[in-house]
Amino acid sequence: MPKRCRTPQVTGRAKRNRDRSYRRQRRLLDNVTLTEQQQQQDDDTMIGQQVQVLGYQELMQEVQKRSKQTLFVYFSGSKGADGTSWCPDCVEAEPVVQAELQNLPAGSTFIYCQVGDRPYWKDGNNEFRKELKVTSIPTLLKYGTSQQLVEKQCCQPELVRMLLTEEV
Repeated sequence: MPKRCRTPQVTGRAKRNRDRSYRRQRRLLDNVTLTEQQQQQDDDTMIGQQVQVLGYQELMQEVQKRSKQTLFVYFSGSKGADGTSWCPDCVEAEPVVQAELQNLPAGSTFIYCQVGDRPYWKDGNNEFRKELKVTSIPTLLKYGTSQQLVEKQCCQPELVRMLLTEEV
């Protein structure tokens, strides 16, 4: 019968060092796990997400991806190379809408949708007009409901806040 190898017993100082090392590693692991759990909780309770899309197709992809969430969509004229929209009402409303995004409900998504250049927007057959019935820009709406703000209404912080926060 072969001899069995026996692991030498660790005693004294070596044992204490090994145990101390083990406890230190365990604390680090526990802290990492706790941090991940806290991050997940923070992610779950943070204000809603913000997404930017260009055009009807990208908008529909985001809507489909986030179909279980509350969606707010802001339609604006597309921006040029200088970062400014061709639509003067959109330029006026954007800072107001952006400032009110702090009131975006947790678990919801705000989609900033650039509708295209001026000639495309003015075409009565564009998809935004035909499919979504968006007739003016800027327009802020709660997707899937009749709640919306159009043109100068988007420049009124209290109306934007009401749209973002009220349950209807």
